[in-house]
Amino acid sequence: MAITQAARQRTGDPRIPAPESHYVDDDFYAGLRAHTAALQERGRPLTEAERATAGELVAHEAWLLDQGRFEDWFGLLTDDCFVWAPTSYPPGDPQREVALVADDRRRLRDRIAWIRTALASAQIPESRTAHLLGEPLRVPWTPDDDVVLRASYLVTEVRTEGLRQLAGWCGWVLRGTPDGLRIHRKIVSLVDADRGHRNLTFFL
Repeated sequence: MAITQAARQRTGDPRIPAPESHYVDDDFYAGLRAHTAALQERGRPLTEAERATAGELVAHEAWLLDQGRFEDWFGLLTDDCFVWAPTSYPPGDPQREVALVADDRRRLRDRIAWIRTALASAQIPESRTAHLLGEPLRVPWTPDDDVVLRASYLVTEVRTEGLRQLAGWCGWVLRGTPDGLRIHRKIVSLVDADRGHRNLTFFL
């Protein structure tokens, strides 16, 4: 919390503070497993209406990350969000396996604060990234309160030591809020997830 408050004082950005997150429990993991299983089923192309809402949201997310606009990106997430990149391919059990990334809202907020206060030495200087998305597909999900999308995924990162690329597929669980669709869960399944990776200090 001290790091977050320091970031707030330095940036003056009211979007950084967020409620503490204590929602990741057995029920939450059960839902994450169910969404992950659904994401590996056959999907269908988006309708024009879906492309203008859900498709635009995930494209906008990628653009904000590449622009380093992390506070604006944070605003696209639900209060009970989660970002998961498993170390198995295909994804295994999030409760039983080590993850490359397993961040709830509080962890994501703190990562932004570390970058903004220059406390994350692995992000000095900050990574430059380019997110490339394939055509999003909507996968079956019942009930249809959530919009579940999957797309081929390629992230290129540039650091002082060179360039690296991470490829696989990405899944998003989008949920309706009073402010419109927001990202509830994001699952990044890398084709080389079970191989060695140096620190993933940037936002997938």
